[in-house]
Amino acid sequence: MAGWSCLVTGAGGFLGQRIVRLLVEERELQEIRALDKVFRPELREEFSKLQSKAKLTLLEGDILDEQFVKRACQGTSAVIHAASVIDVFNLIPREIIMNVNLKGLHIPPQ
Repeated sequence: MAGWSCLVTGAGGFLGQRIVRLLVEERELQEIRALDKVFRPELREEFSKLQSKAKLTLLEGDILDEQFVKRACQGTSAVIHAASVIDVFNLIPREIIMNVNLKGLHIPPQ
């Protein structure tokens, strides 16, 4: 992964946080971009401490915003899609769940 840059969607969630922490340990990564809708203040503080180990960029925005995601992906070598909507009470419309969990990164190659 020497020289790679990696985007992690859902980086503020349970799985995404752990992925970011593991990637920080990869010494040869050029950059890690952590994307989520909102980062809690305590997670923002924790990630800022990790910036001394690796170039870690926090990106706040909606994964369904095509232009935002295009900019976030620009120049990356890999995308790890960990963003998801979990709805155990069937309160969120299925279309929203499908858009975030499956189609959020459906951007045609340029």
